[in-house]
Amino acid sequence: MQKVKFTLFFNFILYSIMGLAQSDGVNFKIFPIHELKEDFNFWRERIEKKHPLLYLYQPKRKIDRCFDSLYQEINRPMTEIEFINLLTPATALIQDGHNHITPSETALDQIRKYKYLLPLELKFINERLFVIQDLSSSEESLTGLDITSINSVSSQEMFLKFLSNMARDGNNYQYPIANINKSFRYYFHTHFGFTNGYLITYRNKENKEKTCSIQGKSLDSIQKGKLLRYPKAEDTKASGLKFNIIDSIQTAVLSIKTFSPLTSNRRFKKEITNYFKEIKIKKIANLIIDLRDNGGGNPNLVKFILQHLFDHPFEQATECRVVKHRLKENFSERTKKRWYPWYGIGTFKPKKNNFKGNIFVLVNEGTFSAGVIFASVLKKYNRAVFIGNETGGNPIIMAGYLINTSWKLPNTKIQISPGTLCTIYDDLNLNQGRGLVPKYLINTTAVDLISNNDRTLDYTIKLICESK
Repeated sequence: MQKVKFTLFFNFILYSIMGLAQSDGVNFKIFPIHELKEDFNFWRERIEKKHPLLYLYQPKRKIDRCFDSLYQEINRPMTEIEFINLLTPATALIQDGHNHITPSETALDQIRKYKYLLPLELKFINERLFVIQDLSSSEESLTGLDITSINSVSSQEMFLKFLSNMARDGNNYQYPIANINKSFRYYFHTHFGFTNGYLITYRNKENKEKTCSIQGKSLDSIQKGKLLRYPKAEDTKASGLKFNIIDSIQTAVLSIKTFSPLTSNRRFKKEITNYFKEIKIKKIANLIIDLRDNGGGNPNLVKFILQHLFDHPFEQATECRVVKHRLKENFSERTKKRWYPWYGIGTFKPKKNNFKGNIFVLVNEGTFSAGVIFASVLKKYNRAVFIGNETGGNPIIMAGYLINTSWKLPNTKIQISPGTLCTIYDDLNLNQGRGLVPKYLINTTAVDLISNNDRTLDYTIKLICESK
């Protein structure tokens, strides 16, 4: 389990101001003060009016003080990216991973088209920054090396800066770390600007610190280089599902990468039904369900699969709540119950061909939203053994969205998606603001990622073999 070794809240204003200046690499539009203030008030009003978990982890006076302080910082014209960096400390303070702020479509397009993006795929592992894929033209391959700074910004400073500006569930930093590792390039550029070249300081294989300069590349060039240097394994289907059987140990492996399939929900359900028919025909004794990096999606699809995993009626969620009195601070007074059956409210019967064998669930920091809903139900009923790393989402209570609950700020067109409902899955007294912590914690290394060594799956298969 990764731990953050610093106190964040006392410094959130400081870190929002650091590094706001952007280089001239991308010519973002500059907005006048009055337009930025109008956008700020629109954003704040939406959060205060719609967000059920606004005061769950922090008192109202602290949230109000944060909003007021950030508003006072709007004292000069800013680019859209500068303005986003001003807003995001509030999302970190609110502590809800569903509270998103995204650049406008215009700004995102400008970033994608920049010709000199950082040509490295980087990930933080135990707060150290490693090159997982080197897509640069460096004479010495940087793959696998420990990066200590980029353009004189230390990796620790980057880590601190990113986390202080990112939404998360409660006191759990797993989901922000997953997002940083998924989109390091985006966070680096939006916080530390755009340049043509990059001065990289790293530790070589002899643990000696060295530096090199690399030229930036276009996104198209980076993607082409990735295909050439790091050919992909077979892609998961449009449904986000992958299934195979290890006959020698009577074990099926079902990977669920998303509950928002690119294919239709009907097609998704059909694939699941066929998998469980095959499991029954082949008399499979063990089922490994891989939820790693499953960022969520449709809770109805969660319910459908869970119906194949129980032989008795089960409850997915206890209730959904939305804001009733926006000025109230107490959660039960601020919110009221709403009936949204597609969020899994009520008791559900199992399918006839339900699986009665052993279940092993793989989770990690990228397991979030509906991915955690799925895991939380199995955990509540003690139906599975969990292996991997603490989930990014909270298995007790989480925010979520209704249809069409994203907005664009009036002037900058920044896209905001504050949580507009919350769903409760277990006794609120159990909520510690953390993710689901597996019984068996597995530490993945940079070497594992580079060599595609699946330490978590290997450990699970070993568990099954030893149990036999």
